[in-house]
Amino acid sequence: MQRQRTFLLVICVIFTGFLCVNNEVKSSVNDVVKMVQSTQKVGIKQMQVQVNSLNEDRHDAPVPQIYDNEVAIPRNQQNVVSVGLLQVVLPTKYEIERMSDEEAFRTYHSYLDNTDTICHRKLRMGNIGDGGWEICDYKQYRPVKPCIVYSFGINNEFSFDDDTAKSYECDVFSFDPSMMQTSYKRSNHVQFLKMGISGTDTDRGGWELHTLKTFKKMLNHTGKVIDVLKADVEGSEWPSLPEMTSSGELMHVKQLLLEYHGDCSDRRQCTSRLKTLKDIHDIGFRRFYVHKNPACKLIKSALFPVIRTRCYEVHYVNINAVRP
Repeated sequence: MQRQRTFLLVICVIFTGFLCVNNEVKSSVNDVVKMVQSTQKVGIKQMQVQVNSLNEDRHDAPVPQIYDNEVAIPRNQQNVVSVGLLQVVLPTKYEIERMSDEEAFRTYHSYLDNTDTICHRKLRMGNIGDGGWEICDYKQYRPVKPCIVYSFGINNEFSFDDDTAKSYECDVFSFDPSMMQTSYKRSNHVQFLKMGISGTDTDRGGWELHTLKTFKKMLNHTGKVIDVLKADVEGSEWPSLPEMTSSGELMHVKQLLLEYHGDCSDRRQCTSRLKTLKDIHDIGFRRFYVHKNPACKLIKSALFPVIRTRCYEVHYVNINAVRP
């Protein structure tokens, strides 16, 4: 009988102890949960304070510019080729002017070697090899009947042939001051002129050169849209383009096909050309296709990790083309 009482007493003590421990564990767990919840709330508040503080500290920081689907690259990365979703976006003219030799050189070659928009449907005009050019065939950019095409620098490499010009009802004007023949009209739609493009109206060694504005006035195209303007003029693009932008004539061009020449050999030349490229971009021109011309001299420079070229063929569409 005494043993039974002792046994029951031990069982009661064990059970009571178990209940006490269980309650203590539950209490501890509840305390931990409360502590975690409290820490989370405090942490969130601290994070908000830190973010607010960070924003206050950076209220003078420049906000990245965004064009179409572009993301501006921080200044310390603008002189290198971008990857992924980032694109090579030119900085302001003020920042261009402050670039070092290396920054200007690398930005120039990186920019001309990359695109910033996509044209899924392109038409090849001219030769398949050197000399041919791509036309974006999207509805908003394709030549509209009756269309106007200017081709500066012939070399037999770009033209709407007579049948193509007729089907599009295009008036095609091909300019080249080095032509052996005098100006002539090949058909009702294709005309060749022994003249060239420049930044001023001048006569250079017997070559008659004019600005784009003068050519449009001469051909009764003032105020009209040029559907395609192509220029492969062996370096004359650099004095011609600033006049096109300052006169406002480039605003009335839907597609711009250019071959840029030169290796950007010094800082002064590089920054000047980058400012011209910036003006073209700001008008609304976006690069949909770029091509390094293998016929041009290649450049190997310590300022760039890969071989570059002196000639970039760059094809633009104008997202802001102004119609009369």
